[in-house]
Formats: sequence, structure tokens, C-alpha cells
Amino acid sequence: MDPRVLELLNQLIVLIIYGIVISREITRQSLDSLNLLITVGGIIFSVLLMFFTWYLKTEKLVR
Repeated sequence: MDPRVLELLNQLIVLIIYGIVISREITRQSLDSLNLLITVGGIIFSVLLMFFTWYLKTEKLVR
């Protein structure tokens, strides 16, 4: 399988896990500012990491 497809699947799995975590926090009504900051920060970090690795691979800096 193409490594780029595997990377996208990996990032999608991470985003799904973050989505499950934030939905459980909302349903348990335990969504305080620290949990929200950690969860949203993780989502933003994983999306930025996905686009950063995609950019480096399009520029042929990383194999």
C-alpha cells in the first residue's frame, strides 16, 4: 500500500480518537477548559503535522 495512504489513515485514526474523547466529555458534561484545551490542541497538532509532512514530501525533502 502507498505510504501516503497509510499516513492519511493514521492521521484519520488519531482524529477519530480525539473526536471520541471530546464527544464522551460532552456527554459526561465534564468538559472543562483544561480538557477542551488538550483535546482541541491535539486535533490542531495532528492536522498541522499531517499537512507539514505532506508539504515536505511534495517538496521532496523527505522520502
